[in-house]
Amino acid sequence: MTCLFLNAPVAAVAEGISGYAEYNYSLLDSNTTDTTGTTMTKSSSFNQRYSLTLDKNVFPTLRFSVVGGFEKNVADSDTNGLSSTASSSRINANSDLSYSNGVFNGGGGLSRRQETSKSSGSASSTIFFDSYNGRFGWRPEDFPTLDILYSAFNNYDEHRTTQDSTATTTTVSSRYKPHETVNMNYSANYSTLDSRLAGLESQSLNQSLRASYNDIFFKDRISVSTSYNIATQDTTTRNNGGSSTAGTGLLPLSQRTVNQLFFAATALTDNAAITPSLGGPQNQNPVSSVSDTVISAITLTPIRNNVGIKSNFSAVNIIRMPVTISAIAGHVVSPQDYADITSAFGLNNAATSRVKVYQSSAFDGTNWKLLPAAAVTFGSLSNPLTGTLADGFEIKLGETVPAATIIKVEIESVQSVTINAFIQKITLAAPEVYLQDTIPLKPGESKSSSQISGLFDLNLKARLLNIPAIFYDLGFNLDHTKSDNQAFTYRYSVVNGLSLNHRLSSTFSASARLAREDAVDPVAGERWSNNASISLSAQPLPTLTQSVNYGFRQETDTGVTKNTHSANLSNSAELYRGISLSLIGGGSLTSDTTGSDQKSLTVTTGLNMQPHKNLSINLSASDSRAWASSAGKPETFSSTQTGDLSVTFNPLPSIYLFGSYTINAQTSRKTQTAQSIGGSWSPFRGGALLLNTSYRENIDNSGNKDSAIVQSLRWNIRSGWFLDVSYLISKDTTTTRTTDTHVFNTAMRLSF
Repeated sequence: MTCLFLNAPVAAVAEGISGYAEYNYSLLDSNTTDTTGTTMTKSSSFNQRYSLTLDKNVFPTLRFSVVGGFEKNVADSDTNGLSSTASSSRINANSDLSYSNGVFNGGGGLSRRQETSKSSGSASSTIFFDSYNGRFGWRPEDFPTLDILYSAFNNYDEHRTTQDSTATTTTVSSRYKPHETVNMNYSANYSTLDSRLAGLESQSLNQSLRASYNDIFFKDRISVSTSYNIATQDTTTRNNGGSSTAGTGLLPLSQRTVNQLFFAATALTDNAAITPSLGGPQNQNPVSSVSDTVISAITLTPIRNNVGIKSNFSAVNIIRMPVTISAIAGHVVSPQDYADITSAFGLNNAATSRVKVYQSSAFDGTNWKLLPAAAVTFGSLSNPLTGTLADGFEIKLGETVPAATIIKVEIESVQSVTINAFIQKITLAAPEVYLQDTIPLKPGESKSSSQISGLFDLNLKARLLNIPAIFYDLGFNLDHTKSDNQAFTYRYSVVNGLSLNHRLSSTFSASARLAREDAVDPVAGERWSNNASISLSAQPLPTLTQSVNYGFRQETDTGVTKNTHSANLSNSAELYRGISLSLIGGGSLTSDTTGSDQKSLTVTTGLNMQPHKNLSINLSASDSRAWASSAGKPETFSSTQTGDLSVTFNPLPSIYLFGSYTINAQTSRKTQTAQSIGGSWSPFRGGALLLNTSYRENIDNSGNKDSAIVQSLRWNIRSGWFLDVSYLISKDTTTTRTTDTHVFNTAMRLSF
């Protein structure tokens, strides 16, 4: 195989021309033994990629580029004698011409992508993705800018029987700064979607205008910033009587705003009482990200990933959870992978489904209700507004959930080996919510909808005294919306705060803050909170720092008042050169008017040592304890103790060694441990050849054990040329199952 790679033809280097050839080969051998017997799986895949780029400055202001590529993947698998083969290929080509002279810029481009896939027992299918775009920009000095972008996307199969749609988008935007304190932005987006098979056409116009003001007055004593954003959306859908619906289809999906996004990873079993913690930005349209959350990985711990979604102004009956599928090098995700993922997550049977949906009937993350009628599928998703495709879960709730209700989707992690040999992990992206209108459109009939919303922000900060430094701050936030099927709604919040910062001496300083927050939401109700905090810090020596903090919060929400006291003590010291110690302790006490009390205490310490410039040792330990009680129920107690030791050693520039050991002990659970050791060696000067080896072992709190040995090699043949070879031996053991896996991977890239 290596000889084949080294003798592969590669084009000569030429001015303005670049490209690469890449080859990836993977071989997997896995045996799983349980009470039913032994399952033997063998699989292999070979992937080849080629790309050629021509990039040329025709004139100093005119640039032309052409890119062409080809990719092919062949995968074979055998499970207990049952064989399957899948292949796929992709051809893509695009060209672009751009012009820029500093004031004017513009250009246009064309692209085509052709994808063909085939698997055992199914005929091959070919899908085409064609697109073209034109753009224009104007950047005059001291005048409003102008940017225009037009894009068109055609998506169809070779016979136009399963996919046939065209989407266009025209975007116009402008920015203007009439004064150094004032900014104005306007954008308009007109999009169309023609779904020929469904016989539905839709047009959507979205406009947004934002004005902001920022300034400082009275010798920098007062600062003011404010902004107002108003947005409108107008949509029209028409039924032309497509081939698949014969003119009786429903209105297409219409995307709604996600006003709040929540995320939390819970325990090993379903717990509908757990409210997802706020983990995403609020008041965005829509929320754009979820911190990458792996819902499928090589793990024996079935963590349930909770994603909470709240749409304050629109009802929802469909949720889409786009994902990123990571496969072994060279594997192209195929329809067979969709089927394997569907089976692994148990989506074919509601009783075994690892995806469950709840709604909070109290609008606040309590009184959870399971939605048993929710139907979950996995596959390729098409965005109804842009026509773009993505992989993911589609959840049809079975009922329309009203606005301002928190919807919680629980997705239980699975082992990737239960999917197939090629899928390594699945990572959640930002969820999307939709409303599927239930009114059918007759041929020739159309329906229109419109919505207007606004968001106003005001922030003011005033310096009342210089010594001590006392500041007053005011924050005001208001958002409102109105649509065809919903009356005018609004909500607002006001924050008043007073803060103090003062240095008592050369070694002591203090800070304090008082704040009051009031919020009004006609749907969720009123809430308010009082906050107070004080902090003292000292640095008696350059190598010694100490601080103590106390905070109090009283909040009332939906008629329940909660009081929280918290305190924290932090110490850090550099005992000797290269030796530093930290000690942090803190606790909290929370009680509310329902009779619920919670107490917690956490102590963390760390020791960092560097006895030699090439040797580093880090130790850390923590002890967390928690008590909880409620009216009529006995107090519960839980604790977690963790310890971690890591060592790195770099005796020579060409040798790097590392090792780590972690222990985790929890109440009523077995002690969990993890350890790893490894290193790398570069025998030749300049690092042309790099050898790596590592061993890791984990024992979780259920007594399950997994271990892995990895050997790898990288050979940097020349600039832009490299060869990677790796071999993995892993063993996973549970009380009911043992899995032994061997994986060999090699990859080579030749760039010019």
